[in-house]
Amino acid sequence: DARTKEFAILKEKILNLPSKLGVGVSPRINQLFESNEISTRSFQIVQEYIEDLSVIRNSRIAQISELALAISHEWDLLGVSEQEKKDFVEMHSQLTERCIQNFSDELLRLQKLRNEKLPELIERIKIEIVSICQTLHYTQQEIDDIISNAKEVSDDNMATFSEYESVLFNMKRKLVLSQPIIDLMKQRDELIKEYEEVEIEEKAFKDNRDDKTIDKRAEKIRRRYKFVLPRVEKKILIAVLEYKQTNGTDFLWDGKKVEDDYANI
Repeated sequence: DARTKEFAILKEKILNLPSKLGVGVSPRINQLFESNEISTRSFQIVQEYIEDLSVIRNSRIAQISELALAISHEWDLLGVSEQEKKDFVEMHSQLTERCIQNFSDELLRLQKLRNEKLPELIERIKIEIVSICQTLHYTQQEIDDIISNAKEVSDDNMATFSEYESVLFNMKRKLVLSQPIIDLMKQRDELIKEYEEVEIEEKAFKDNRDDKTIDKRAEKIRRRYKFVLPRVEKKILIAVLEYKQTNGTDFLWDGKKVEDDYANI
């Protein structure tokens, strides 16, 4: 009947949950199943047991999630390969106490390794900061100021590392906010570069007027320079003004306010 089917479903749940959690089924529950006692009280006992197992399951999921987040951060700092990450996750996909312990052990191992490599990691972060600054077209003086303003704590590599990590985070944030402007600046520079190259090319071939390929290409580039470039520059002006309004600071490129270059637009 329906009651028997419902009890069978509860029994299946109980047999699945303990295996995932790496625990044995309670002797009391086993005794109920063996006696095949289907009563209101037995239903209540089984449902309460499922609830207890669910609490354990949710608690372990929370523990593993927190440990996994911390491990992922250490992996990124240490440059662990994607394959190594994948292998670890596949080997620790259960919700057992053993699995949680393995996560804890892995985090401790990585933290120890990170602490041993802190001087190397600090230098790696410095390089990444400089790379972002160059993408943002900072001047060398601006780059030097950013690096020198980070407070290095003597005899405390962890504090120094945290300081540079904070600087890197802020630079990454600025890079994301600046990316639309960077893309427009690259487009502008490419249009100008193409135009200047074709002008040089035209002068080199000024005595060869039969080269129609050069003429057609030059004509197309000149049209882009005349009509597309002004539109791009207008977009740049709008973007830097929006950036200023949002962030409360001017957008600089090679040490100059970009807004000033397009004041007459």
